[in-house]
Amino acid sequence: MSKVVEEAYKLADEGDLTEEEFRSFIFNNVVELHTALNPNLFKGPMVDLMYANVMAENS
Repeated sequence: MSKVVEEAYKLADEGDLTEEEFRSFIFNNVVELHTALNPNLFKGPMVDLMYANVMAENS
């Protein structure tokens, strides 16, 4: 998995994606995908704030 993320980051590093676009690609899209069926999947002390931020950005 780390190699996949490393290769994906090259898109941002080389200017093809902004940092915000990269964050959406790597994190926000994953949150949206997995919470479509289970909105409470990421709720908990470790990721609850990040989850809440992503959901607020997309509402």
